[in-house]
Amino acid sequence: MKRYDKVFKEEAVRLSDEIGPKKAAEQLG
Repeated sequence: MKRYDKVFKEEAVRLSDEIGPKKAAEQLG
């Protein structure tokens, strides 16, 4: 279970890293 949580967190961080800049760029125009 812990290993799964770790992998899930890593995936979530990677997705947020990819989505973050896109949303920021959209807000900045």
